[in-house]
Amino acid sequence: MKTDEISDEQAERAVKSRVDEFFHVRSVAEAAACFFSLSQTRHHQLIHSLVEKTLEKKAADVDLTASLFQHLVKENIVPLDIFLKGFTPVIEQLDDTSIDVRFAYEFTGKLLKASGLAEKEVAELAQKIDTEMLNQAAKRLLDGFKSAALQPLMPLITTALFLQPLWALLYVLPLLLLLLLTLLINAVDTFHFF
Repeated sequence: MKTDEISDEQAERAVKSRVDEFFHVRSVAEAAACFFSLSQTRHHQLIHSLVEKTLEKKAADVDLTASLFQHLVKENIVPLDIFLKGFTPVIEQLDDTSIDVRFAYEFTGKLLKASGLAEKEVAELAQKIDTEMLNQAAKRLLDGFKSAALQPLMPLITTALFLQPLWALLYVLPLLLLLLLTLLINAVDTFHFF
């Protein structure tokens, strides 16, 4: 039964159940299917609940939720305005959340990036953070968002940094072996072992 046919209280329970199941089963495909069983008028509630629950969890769970959000965007299951509506209450309370959740800004930035939002939209959202130090909080959220944009490049950068010394070693190793062989031949000639 679609959730547009049920009360707000029943919808909240259905959303909570789907979020709990997502973190238990850890399947992006199954979680995406949950959106089809929900009325579109409830999608923002599911996004909101996913973000809220994810912020209470570890980095691996943030990656899992980010994968789900990327899938939802790629498959055109959830439009950007629904993501904005789902994120807004979380963003408003982000400064308070960061007291208990050390990486709240960074995790939220990563989830915002995964949802396909542009930096301009994130900057506008950041202005809704309820804090006396808005400029600092907004910058921190934008930094988390920008950092998430770099993360897909990190394996390439790490590989490049690792391979550079490796290539140097592969180049130098034969030279060292040649030098060692030359020294060994000279030692044999000098001491006339044969």
